Amino acid sequence: MHLYERAIRSFNQQLSLTAASYADLDRLAQTAPDGIVAVGMGGSGLVGDLLRYLARYARIPVPVISWKDFDIPRPLPFKRPLYLVISFSGNTAETRDAFAKIRRLRPAARVAVVASGGAIAADAARLRIPRATFSSAGLVPRQAAGIMLYAALGILKAIWPAARVPDLRATIDPARIAPAGRALAVRLAGKTILVYATGAAGALGYHWKTKLNETAKAPAFSNVIP
Repeated sequence: MHLYERAIRSFNQQLSLTAASYADLDRLAQTAPDGIVAVGMGGSGLVGDLLRYLARYARIPVPVISWKDFDIPRPLPFKRPLYLVISFSGNTAETRDAFAKIRRLRPAARVAVVASGGAIAADAARLRIPRATFSSAGLVPRQAAGIMLYAALGILKAIWPAARVPDLRATIDPARIAPAGRALAVRLAGKTILVYATGAAGALGYHWKTKLNETAKAPAFSNVIP
């Protein structure tokens, strides 16, 4: 079985808080952020978009901003933001730059990390910054959106225990949906693909478009409609 197909078939296993390991989350227990700044690039940056769309469903009671660049966004509409630094590799240059600037803020900023390893995870461990780590074996960033999203939600649940984070592993049967996926792939072969999504699913539409571009090497575009 091709590596990509194996990742698709096992994707449901990412949709659980148990897919990641957590450390020093107790340091978030008494914080009261009034907003979240999700920092990340590429497939890691997609997590910020997903959080922004899913915050209401997940009962995260504050707004989410997604930041995909060097530095950090300024000024912010929040007085007590939580910076959620997300990097699949832990070595992304833009995200490392933002992480360093966040750590230099005074007064000290609330910050947490999601990474598989690398310099960001090492710095977070050394400084006892709240963090979620996961195995990246056999995956590329765009295939790990589920595990990174649930790792981020696991961190946020330490702040807001009432957050709703369902375990979806058993709700998706890869064997049952594989024939439909193969039939759809046959219909899409050789075509330019337009993915339209509602506002609430806009990040998922973009995610699908990106996988079609980068994995299937197919021309694909996405847009959001009301």
